[in-house]
Amino acid sequence: DDADLWYDGGGSSSSSSSSSVLFLSGDLPGFLLLASAATLAYSPIFSAGFVWDDSIITDSELVQRWDGVYDLWFRPSNLRNEIHYWPMVYTTFWLEYRLYGLEPFGYHAVNLALHVMNSYLVRRVLNKLGANDSSSWLAASIFALHPARVESVAWVIERKDVLSGLFYLLALVRHPSVGGVDEEEAASASSSSEAEGGNDKRHSAKKQWGYVRAALGYCALGML
Repeated sequence: DDADLWYDGGGSSSSSSSSSVLFLSGDLPGFLLLASAATLAYSPIFSAGFVWDDSIITDSELVQRWDGVYDLWFRPSNLRNEIHYWPMVYTTFWLEYRLYGLEPFGYHAVNLALHVMNSYLVRRVLNKLGANDSSSWLAASIFALHPARVESVAWVIERKDVLSGLFYLLALVRHPSVGGVDEEEAASASSSSEAEGGNDKRHSAKKQWGYVRAALGYCALGML
């Protein structure tokens, strides 16, 4: 059942477009096309380095030390030249430093990957709000390629934008009240369960609360 929260297991896009499932199997070709277009548009970032405030990463002992992740969460004042509390953001930098040091390619690639996922989630949110497939894919494409997103994607330290955007969009997709369709499904399951001993009703309620808890968790992560 938990897997159903992430992937529709082969269901059609039209039948699941308003559900709280994150990825629809029928969307794979469109997702690959969206990812390819965004990668092509942002390809110059792969040869770019660190600039300006990226020095918070390159000069940070907390990002580079193995035990620095503790300070990122519980002693944020030890992070020099940073007045904000963004432990989740800097933890991603800490993890990346373990993988490829201060090679900028990897940091740029992660920003782009997050942006591509956000662009797809724009489609999913619009689906839940009632937009048809054509409109939601168009909106996702505009979001993916619009010049206003360049700073957040190309500038490594702006990871906070694409990462918080990911969590908030996930919350919107997950929450059953967005679009209102999941409530209808729950009501249908509830009425049919009266003749089946209430098992379906309890299962539906548990699933709905699972969506709500996930949405609240994503909102909390988006603030970090």
